[in-house]
Amino acid sequence: MSLPSTVQLNCGQTLPGRYAKSALSEHLSDDHGIPLPEYINLYKHFASQPGVGLVISGHMMVSREGRGELGNVCFSKSDFENAETPLISQLKKTVEASRKGNPDVKLLAQINHCGRQIPKKVLKANFTEDSKSHYKGKAISFYDRACPGLSLMFPKPLCIKDELPFFEKGDAANSPILNELVEEYSQTAECVVHKCGYDGVQLHTAHGYLMSDIVTNGGWAVFRKTLEACRAKIGSSSILGVKINIPDTDLSVKEYSDNLIAIANDEAILLDFIEFSAGSYSKPVMMSSAGHFTLDFGTIFRQALETTKSGCKVMVTGRFTSAEMADKAISESKVDLVGFGRAFCLPQPFDESTTRIIRGGLPLSKFSASIIYQLAKLVPMVSTGPNTMYWAGWMAKVARGEVSTNKEVEDYKIKGTGLTWYISTLMKL
Repeated sequence: MSLPSTVQLNCGQTLPGRYAKSALSEHLSDDHGIPLPEYINLYKHFASQPGVGLVISGHMMVSREGRGELGNVCFSKSDFENAETPLISQLKKTVEASRKGNPDVKLLAQINHCGRQIPKKVLKANFTEDSKSHYKGKAISFYDRACPGLSLMFPKPLCIKDELPFFEKGDAANSPILNELVEEYSQTAECVVHKCGYDGVQLHTAHGYLMSDIVTNGGWAVFRKTLEACRAKIGSSSILGVKINIPDTDLSVKEYSDNLIAIANDEAILLDFIEFSAGSYSKPVMMSSAGHFTLDFGTIFRQALETTKSGCKVMVTGRFTSAEMADKAISESKVDLVGFGRAFCLPQPFDESTTRIIRGGLPLSKFSASIIYQLAKLVPMVSTGPNTMYWAGWMAKVARGEVSTNKEVEDYKIKGTGLTWYISTLMKL
C-alpha cells in the first residue's frame, strides 16, 4: 500500500510532500548577520521545487557570539526587544518570497550556536565591547579541548559542563551560561515565528555544534529544557523539530534512544519531527557515507517510536540525490521524510543529472585530488571546508540568477579550481 503524499504533524500543520530541503549554510548575509537580497531569492527558488513539503533554513545563530562562519544569519538582543529591525524585515521578505514559490510548503528556521567549532578569526569578530554575555570572548563547550586535530584553526573552549549539576537542580545563579543559552534559543524561536512569520524552528543538535556537544556529554536536561522553552514561546500550533546526530561509538545507543523517545513523548515539548544526520568537523561523516548509517538508525528508531503514543515523525538526511532514492527509503524503511542537502545547491535538485554532478565532486585534477586526500587523513577540515564553500558557491549563483539549469553547472568551469584555489579557500575558513 502506498503512503499518503502529505505528512500530518503533532502541531496540527500538514506538510504537502515527503521531501525536505535540509539545512545548508548559505553564506549570504552581511557582516551584521542580515540576509542579502540573494538570500531572499534563494528561498523562493527552494520552495518552488516539485515534491518539497518542508524547507529548512541554513543555521541561524541565536547570538552573534555563537556565529561559526562569516555570512551566517545572526540574532541579537535588539531583535528580541523590538518589533522591527533590519534582520526581522529581511526574514519577513524571505517568508513572503517562499510563499510565492509555493504557499503550501512549510518554512522552518534552523537555530544554532556553534560552540567550540568557531574559527579563531571568526571568534574575534563575534564579540563587541558592549557584549553582555557571561562568556565574553570565549568559545564554549562541554569539552575542555579544541576540536581534535584542529587546534591551529579552532580555540580551546571554556568548558561549561561544571554548570550542569546546578542547572539540573534549578540553581540559576551557578549555571548562568546554560540559562543564558536556553533564553537565547527560546527568544530566537519566538522571534522567527511570531515576528518573521516562519512556520516553526528546528534546533541544530548535530555536527559537533554546541547543543550536540551538550547531548554527547550527558546534558540531556539542558536539551530538554531548551525544547520546552522553545515550545512555550512558539505555541502549540507551530512546528518544532530537531536535527541530531545518530549515536557514534562514544555513546550508548540504548541510552541515546531512550532519551530521544522520552523527549518525543513529552507533551510539554510536542516534538513534530527528528532529523537524523551524522558527523562533525573532526569526524566529517556527513560529507561522505552518512546516508545508509542515518537510514539504518532512523528505521530502527521509527519502529521503536511506533510502540509509543508519540506522533513524532522521523526524517533522514545524507547522500540522497534523487527522488527515486528518497521514494525507496520511504517505502522500504518507513521513515516519514527524506532530507536533501547538496542536491539543493543545484538549480534543478531533482534533475536526472543531479546524482552525477554531486558524485563527480569538485573539478580537480587527479594530482590535486590525491594531495588533498592525503592531507585530509591528517586534518579532516582540509576536505570538508573547501567542499562546503564550493557547493555554497553554486547556491549563490542560483540566487543571483547566474545559472538556471544543471547543464549550465556541468558546462561551467570555475576558473582556478585546483590546488591553489583549494589552499586559498582553506585560508579563508
